[in-house]
Amino acid sequence: MAVPQRNIVVRRPRNVVPIRDIERHFHDFAFNWRTASAAGKARDKARDHIKAWFAKGGDGKYEIAVNENGSQLIELDEPIEVDGVRITGLENRRTVTSELDLELVDAWLESLPEDKRLAYSARLYRQVTDTVFEPNELFKLQQEGALSEAAMDSLFTTSESWALCVTKD
Repeated sequence: MAVPQRNIVVRRPRNVVPIRDIERHFHDFAFNWRTASAAGKARDKARDHIKAWFAKGGDGKYEIAVNENGSQLIELDEPIEVDGVRITGLENRRTVTSELDLELVDAWLESLPEDKRLAYSARLYRQVTDTVFEPNELFKLQQEGALSEAAMDSLFTTSESWALCVTKD
């Protein structure tokens, strides 16, 4: 009886991306950025190398500028022309997303005197089959002065994401 063979997949950690020829990856990304599925794998591979390059702070050859939104930009020494479009640089676009953190809301409620905690909890949460948080009531409490703007801001956690984009004429 034959013993079934197991396929073992060994993956390198994501942060161990070789960054040997970043200019080749710039060109691969630029030439493939407008192509749909045919060049998708080549484009995505080049994108991953470039994002890792940005994350490491570049290599000293290109100056990485940071704009008012925290996005990272570089200008290419020579524009790359693709389908009549002159690509002059790349932008690693930063996006920050805020999300209301209910654990922070609960911690805020716990910090209040019992009478306010019970009153506000009754407004913020309503019993359905589960307890449901009412975010609009939280904003109303802030508008009524029960919660300062700074306290309201402290109830949000933030995350950021990056999207690699081309800059063009």
